[in-house]
Amino acid sequence: MKKHGIIFSIIMGVVFSFVAITCLNHRDLEYISTWGVALLEHIHHGNLSNYAIDLFQIEYGTNYNLFQNLNVAIWCLPLYLFSQVIGVGAPMIGYQVCIKTVVAFLHVLCSRELSKVIILLGFDRRKAQIAALLYYFSPIVMIHGMGIGQIDCLGILFFLLSVRMLLEKRYVPMSFMMGLALLSKFFVVIFYVPLFLLNFDRIKNTIKYAGIVISIPVIDKVITNFLIDNYSLQADVHNTDSFIPRLFNWSLGYDSIILLIVLVLCGICLLIGNRGRTKKYYYLLFPSIIFWLFLLLVFWHPQWFIYIFVTLLIMGCYISNEFEYAFFYTGLVGGFTVHSLVNCNLAYFNAMLVSESLLGKYIHREQEYIGEWIINNVSKYLGNVGYTIFMASFLLLIILFYINVIDKKKDENRINISDYIWKTIAFIPSVLYMFLIIMMYL
Repeated sequence: MKKHGIIFSIIMGVVFSFVAITCLNHRDLEYISTWGVALLEHIHHGNLSNYAIDLFQIEYGTNYNLFQNLNVAIWCLPLYLFSQVIGVGAPMIGYQVCIKTVVAFLHVLCSRELSKVIILLGFDRRKAQIAALLYYFSPIVMIHGMGIGQIDCLGILFFLLSVRMLLEKRYVPMSFMMGLALLSKFFVVIFYVPLFLLNFDRIKNTIKYAGIVISIPVIDKVITNFLIDNYSLQADVHNTDSFIPRLFNWSLGYDSIILLIVLVLCGICLLIGNRGRTKKYYYLLFPSIIFWLFLLLVFWHPQWFIYIFVTLLIMGCYISNEFEYAFFYTGLVGGFTVHSLVNCNLAYFNAMLVSESLLGKYIHREQEYIGEWIINNVSKYLGNVGYTIFMASFLLLIILFYINVIDKKKDENRINISDYIWKTIAFIPSVLYMFLIIMMYL
């Protein structure tokens, strides 16, 4: 990518991020910011042990671990200290802007780490830059990352750091990064378990690193139980003991299809690894298949997709015909965008709330929901169509990756497309999403 193209992308990145931070919001951020600020308050007033109990009593019980809430608290700390110095409490919207600003910065770091991983895998700088561009400007990052203020960027950053250190054969720091990734979001276990099983023939060398990985969440749990009473308390609105049935949409039992298939796939990884027949592309192939099945069979939130999204971007670098890759990638992100616009913007509890954003605080209008409008005025099936296109494109990208990695003549079929096309593919979904949401409000 040429220098002027990089400068243009940086300018667009600043503009997109500014809109996401100032014009969008979500109910989830109300809870995330409350958990972080409440932690600062309890530390300040010396009653940290009552943190979970006090949150539960005001129905803001946390479903984040102490490590996650501590990160949010640190991000809010400068504004909190300033408010203490001047003696005026900062509004919660101020803390939310702080959180989203840090989230935007961390996603920049994620883009940088993603490009480093791709270069370490032997691909050229152009492919690395295109992948970073597709990552940062995707609605998964712009809307469900920055717009909502979800802190999945922590898990992605530590995950990418662990992959880079694996490629650099720095196994001890890799293990620490894996442990921190697990603390940030448990979904990364879908990547780490197959990795361990595919290297089962070297279990004597890998078991100590697995021990380091597991010890980090254990230490966090021990410290949490030592410092805070009844940390597992959660308000009814969050993921209490009903989380597993809600996730699987049925009672968890012997008929749980997703667990059956995941166990079979993990068993296949074990059989391959125990025989020393692992191929490098298995490390990408098996987690992507497991995650696809996971999304197919459970109730999921859009921001969860980001954990496999970075993997799909890495897999895309192996595809020699960029026209094919661009076609299915457009289906993936386009389908995700339509699904999210309709199914994730129906009411206050799940919609992007322009009215609760920094912009909305100055423009007093009634909140409108694009999902409800589309269902009533366009089609009640559009969200399901988007979901179907998304899932089909996801699976076809996996198949396309597999076809390319086993094709010994793939270099003869190499076709590149213009960087301008890639930029258009990167920009349009988030532009469309932001424009429609804001216009519905105004």
